[in-house]
Amino acid sequence: MEKIEVDSSNIIYFHFDTVESKLSIASFNQLVDSLNVVTNNVSKVFIGEKVKCSIFILPPEDGSFKSKFCIFLAGAMLSGSIGNFSDGMIQELTGHDSKYYGTETVRFVKDVTVGIFSKTREELDRIISDNVNIDEAIEAKSKFYTVIANDKNVKSLGFTDTDKALIKKSEMVYYIAPDKIRDVDNIVEYSKLKIIKAVLERSSQAWTLKDISKKKNDEYKILDDDFTSLVWQGENPLKVTEKTDEILARVEYVKEMKNGKVITKETNITDVYQFNGKVLKELPDDFELNITKVPKKDKRQLSLFDQ
Repeated sequence: MEKIEVDSSNIIYFHFDTVESKLSIASFNQLVDSLNVVTNNVSKVFIGEKVKCSIFILPPEDGSFKSKFCIFLAGAMLSGSIGNFSDGMIQELTGHDSKYYGTETVRFVKDVTVGIFSKTREELDRIISDNVNIDEAIEAKSKFYTVIANDKNVKSLGFTDTDKALIKKSEMVYYIAPDKIRDVDNIVEYSKLKIIKAVLERSSQAWTLKDISKKKNDEYKILDDDFTSLVWQGENPLKVTEKTDEILARVEYVKEMKNGKVITKETNITDVYQFNGKVLKELPDDFELNITKVPKKDKRQLSLFDQ
């Protein structure tokens, strides 16, 4: 590993004003976790996906409780540069425009990180363009402030090696942001599924099914009223043989992006084409078994977050 030069350009201070000169393990661990997430998210979004940010803990100063962290970027060439982002946004986050940093990517990551930690959620909502997705960083910062605000020993917090501009505990609630939800495309698959647990009465409850191509059971809502009606009326009886019941169906995974991560909100069976080999509907023209697709009706121009 290349030698790490420690100077003011890559040191981040977390200055805790405490009742006693100590910090709980829970608070310190959350600080380290949140700082790792913020610096890595900032590095990837503003500089490049291949950049890996490493954090090193430096010895505290005598007689103080100032945690010092050194930032090191791996994968960022010295000739690298900051991405094409609004100078106004960078100025408000860091106090400088992008020209000030040139190729000093470490200093830039440090200053943006301090900007994120030191500004309220309302300030960041105003400063950060909606197409700049640093939602993971904002969530990590919020987790940090939630833990620190509940640490009875912490009175205030700052980000310099002086006693200036300390954030009081009573103000920390303003630094905690709600979950950020973004729309993303749903995806669909045509799948063979085993029925593990059926809903045998009229209900919107989910069925427990197992996709034959996957390892675990999951919960699926069946939205195909024709199929469920036949089951509930006894025209498609379940478990008439020892063999597990199977369906061939169109599965839609309803997605959303929550705090920078794409999650599946729910899984729906929109159409059942076959039940135990019995044809209920004709297969669509685009049928391919276990091939993930974006539904045509939901296709949109790719955004920054889809790339």
